Amino acid sequence: MSLGAWRIAAAQATPPRATIRFADGASDTGWLGFAFGNEAVMLTVHVNGRPVQALLDNGASQTALDFRLAAALGLGHGDGVLVEGISGPAGAAVLQPILVQLGALSIALPTPIVLDLQKSGITQPMLLGREVFEHLIVDMDLPNRRMAFRQPGTFTPSPDMMTAPLVPQPSRARLTPIVLEGQAPVLAMFDLGSEEALAVSAAYAADQKLGVGRRAAQWVSGGVEGIEPIRITSLAEVRFGGALLKDVPVSVVDHWNRPESAVNIGMPLLSRFRLITDFGRDRMWLRADDRAIRSPFDRNRSGLACLPKGGAFLIVFVAPGSPGAAAGLHAGDVITAINGAAATPALRAWGSAAAGTTATLTLGDGSKRALTLADYF
Repeated sequence: MSLGAWRIAAAQATPPRATIRFADGASDTGWLGFAFGNEAVMLTVHVNGRPVQALLDNGASQTALDFRLAAALGLGHGDGVLVEGISGPAGAAVLQPILVQLGALSIALPTPIVLDLQKSGITQPMLLGREVFEHLIVDMDLPNRRMAFRQPGTFTPSPDMMTAPLVPQPSRARLTPIVLEGQAPVLAMFDLGSEEALAVSAAYAADQKLGVGRRAAQWVSGGVEGIEPIRITSLAEVRFGGALLKDVPVSVVDHWNRPESAVNIGMPLLSRFRLITDFGRDRMWLRADDRAIRSPFDRNRSGLACLPKGGAFLIVFVAPGSPGAAAGLHAGDVITAINGAAATPALRAWGSAAAGTTATLTLGDGSKRALTLADYF
């Protein structure tokens, strides 16, 4: 449900440089396994010596800690800053410096920020942001759930990988080309922290006639700015990284707040590739995974947008005309169990099961509702 991308407002757009060190003469971390949940890369890092689950998010202009983790670490904070998400702003504050460690790699971050990450449905207490990408080559073998951080100048990609430009922007974001429905290539943001395969501004979608004739539905998306209404539909075909992808879900956002580009590429699309980013030389290498490219995109078939809350799921939106609406569910209802199992974050993907699957939902008042999943957009 998250669009992910955000940046510090222009007046504070360039933070002090991070300090990167590898231990014992190493030039990379070697392959590190990662968990892949809710369309995001989850790594275990150490922050000031404490193990922390972090999301890797190049769309975040600076590393961010949830205020609860910052308090537990005893971190003080200073000046307030404004962060700008895809659809609007939110308040944050600068923290005192932290040391992040991943195996042989140490990253001293002078100005991380503190946010309420749970507000946007992020259950992990930390976003490891763009500073990492600006100082290192980041090698992400996403289909095989492994990655490595490498010292620039020490790595040569295999010759079968495609090279794509990463066009730098004043905001420090990078843009890369994508082709939507056979039109001319457009430079798009790419965002490992976004759960949306594609997001486009409503103005751009209307101008380019994207998704015309395809089913659509009202939906919501969460970011640092909170929950915002959007529309979801799909595109017949998309070309990216030398691969053709079909029937790609796309979020159409009315209140688009990113002047760099009207298009954002998210993790459900990026996860079908091995990606190696080299921000220092404004380039990226890609190789599509054939099996992943052929696999259909997951899509919400329940019509329920939910946030985890105290061992349950809080329904924050029910799409009109969806199975959730047909089951009589409403925003504000709380789901405590699904098919008898406690509604933990591990079950967040239940609504993307095959059409025709029936789930029994237990609500906070003890009542039960049967919901049969279906394609409604």
